Amino acid sequence: MPLFFPLYFWRLYKWLLRLLTRKCELLRICEGTADLASRTFAVARSLKNSKHKELQSIAWVTPAGQDVIDPDDALNLIIKTKKISTEKHPNFVSSIKPCLLPIIALSALKGDIEKMKFESYLSENDEHEQQLTKLWSLLVPQTELKARFGTHWGTIGFQGKDPATDFRGMGMLGLYCLVYFAEMHSGKARQVLGFSQHPTKGYPLAITSINITQIVYSLLLNSHLDYYLYLKSRGNVPTINDFMEAHCYVMYSFNQFWLDSNPENIMAFSRVRDRYLSELKRRLEERPLTIELSLEDGSS
Repeated sequence: MPLFFPLYFWRLYKWLLRLLTRKCELLRICEGTADLASRTFAVARSLKNSKHKELQSIAWVTPAGQDVIDPDDALNLIIKTKKISTEKHPNFVSSIKPCLLPIIALSALKGDIEKMKFESYLSENDEHEQQLTKLWSLLVPQTELKARFGTHWGTIGFQGKDPATDFRGMGMLGLYCLVYFAEMHSGKARQVLGFSQHPTKGYPLAITSINITQIVYSLLLNSHLDYYLYLKSRGNVPTINDFMEAHCYVMYSFNQFWLDSNPENIMAFSRVRDRYLSELKRRLEERPLTIELSLEDGSS
């Protein structure tokens, strides 16, 4: 069944299967899906689309700072709500339990990332200013940052004299992602910066990174990254670094896609970006997954 099946038809499909098998969807998933990542993804999707609000809440975004449900409590809630007999289905608990921790953790992670997105850059915040200064020193270590404001920020791809204005759309998440890329994959980040400064085929690096952050953020909230994160965590907890690595990969691979597209100038940016995004989504839906959203191969 397609990963993003229309909800109405999917519920009709579920009803027909329940009629034929006399088992709820969660039982069918746990009895018929051996691979942990695939099972976790399917369980999460089933919970999100459940008609029971209390089950939906297990898998939907948990706002930052809000208490998350304990996996054991989630398990008991599922058994009670779905009226599952663990005597008739003795393997249900051992099958679904390993899925619940990563599902709950990913819901909380989405809330934490959403909070970063809505955290505005404030020039009077010392931590924010330090992150911005750090970004400069990571990308152009050979050039001293002599002033907080000025056209020199265009060197690394900001639009105006004050980079703070460019973070309005993605908040501090846009800056954190860019700093992570420049720090954890400094060689690749500087390589991309060099390509971005081409006189005719270049593009503003910082603005593009913020745009890429928005893309990866949307993929995360729309569950396009769920299977990848479950596969990567192997039953453990997806982390903020997994999201940051996904941003690094998309930034680096988009740069290569841009170069391969041989654009005439920056006016082709939206067209090339949309083509890249379509290809990225297609690859994220492949099973088995053939894309590794990470640059953690030891090469920096």
